[in-house]
Amino acid sequence: MVKLAAAGHGILYFGIGNVIAMGIANLYAKGSSVGGLIQFPKIEDKSLRETIGEAHEWAANLLLLAAAGHAGLSLVHQYLWRDDVLTRMWPSLARD
Repeated sequence: MVKLAAAGHGILYFGIGNVIAMGIANLYAKGSSVGGLIQFPKIEDKSLRETIGEAHEWAANLLLLAAAGHAGLSLVHQYLWRDDVLTRMWPSLARD
């Protein structure tokens, strides 16, 4: 279980990094600016711009799915297996 939990957290962290990287690539592809401070040049190839945008969208949706699965598994731990995982994560909920 410990190895599965570590793998799951690794997937979440990888997903967060991937979505951020793909978001920056998407800004670059579309030639957007960030708060008017940084202006990214636009990629001229329309199909490449669309591919980058779709990749960012897929990565974000997969991250949301992984986060929902993570939340669901925490509820399974709490209410089905009753191993007090949520209590250990939030010590203020600890039972006396």
